[in-house]
Amino acid sequence: MEKEDLIFRTILSCVPLRQIGENGMPMNYASGAIINYCKKKVILSVFHATRDFSNWAIEVKSDFKTGTWLQELGLMGATVEANLNSDDINRVDFSYASLPNDIKTYHQVIDEETNQIYEHERLIIDFDFSIEPSTDKKYSFFGQTEFKKNGRLIIPISKLIMNLEYLEQKDQYYIFKLPYNHPGHEYFRGTSGAPVLDNDGNLVSLVCKGDVDKDYIYGIKLNKYKSLIDIQIDNIK
Repeated sequence: MEKEDLIFRTILSCVPLRQIGENGMPMNYASGAIINYCKKKVILSVFHATRDFSNWAIEVKSDFKTGTWLQELGLMGATVEANLNSDDINRVDFSYASLPNDIKTYHQVIDEETNQIYEHERLIIDFDFSIEPSTDKKYSFFGQTEFKKNGRLIIPISKLIMNLEYLEQKDQYYIFKLPYNHPGHEYFRGTSGAPVLDNDGNLVSLVCKGDVDKDYIYGIKLNKYKSLIDIQIDNIK
């Protein structure tokens, strides 16, 4: 895929998740990806970002008259892993929710000087659970990390990260290496749950956590949780 097309696809694959506070600004925020799986729409994200908070919503679009529109999600699904031979119970860093099949959301660039909004419909990804990362490709992700308010509009500041290298799989995570020194966890706040794409534009993972000392980004191994999505959409045969 050409670089410009990959940038465009990376940006349009990421869906902002919001929990709006009483002041109208995001109180908690994360990222996700909408997939089309067995003709059903599902939003995927990570548990540590959406944990213990109700009334999550997808940012749909904004306009200067009515402000920012949200599609409410409520509580997102989550799961744990248990060992039958011990009392160990581990929270899985994965969350999800079903969506209406006619869901549409829009990535927008807001020009505050001219009061113009330029928009493109975000992508719904036809996801193949069999695709995994490989060392011969590069990877990218995108997310919204800071916000300001203009009237009734929530205006985000975004981060686009390109040219990550895939190193290895460890437990339930894929490990990617940044092309520069890790700038600190706060720099990436809001990108948790963002889709990680390979340079062919395939979804391979969701951003989960980082390692400042090693310049790593960890992504969850999505095919490990295929059965959860099958149950969510009643695809059990």
